[in-house]
Amino acid sequence: MLPRTIVDDFSDIGRELLHAESRGYRELQQYKWQLSGICSLLSHTHSIVVEKLEHIEAAQSLAEARIVVDDLQSYPLTNAFRAQGLCDIFEGFGKSLRRLLDVRQATAFASPPQPLTDTSKSGQWAQFCEILEGREAQVADLYARQLHAISDAVYAAAEADLPGIKTLVAQANAALTDQINDFDALSRDFARRSTR
Repeated sequence: MLPRTIVDDFSDIGRELLHAESRGYRELQQYKWQLSGICSLLSHTHSIVVEKLEHIEAAQSLAEARIVVDDLQSYPLTNAFRAQGLCDIFEGFGKSLRRLLDVRQATAFASPPQPLTDTSKSGQWAQFCEILEGREAQVADLYARQLHAISDAVYAAAEADLPGIKTLVAQANAALTDQINDFDALSRDFARRSTR
């Protein structure tokens, strides 16, 4: 099981925003397309990591698994995201999301006060904006930290431990695949509402 991260928090916030939008928050209207795009972007970056995890699951030896694990470190993941042209997209979505946060905070003092999301999540939202604004390196580092236990296990393992490593990787793969499905659903919901 992967540790919970700010990405999970954003998924929760996304569902709250869908609920808030259904209650008629006009300031959300112009951000639905961006929110759909952010969810699609997260789904896409997850799929890059999932593909590497699938290579570990298919590895015939520990040496082969270690080669793939090296691709799950922060610097190689940064390069993978950069190769896909995601650098400016991360930054642009981070700035866009921060503007929505600023709008949310400004409207929280309106009468009656009805913030878009639980105010206790403001810090998580701001942190997520920072990660996106930090471009591909910060996003890659988030994945690398999340997958640190797999990396440690692969490098500490003996050849006979490969089946156990594959089980650990399969669990991480399943968790990321569940998140992909969640972000795909959120993206579709935001996109559908942006066409209204």
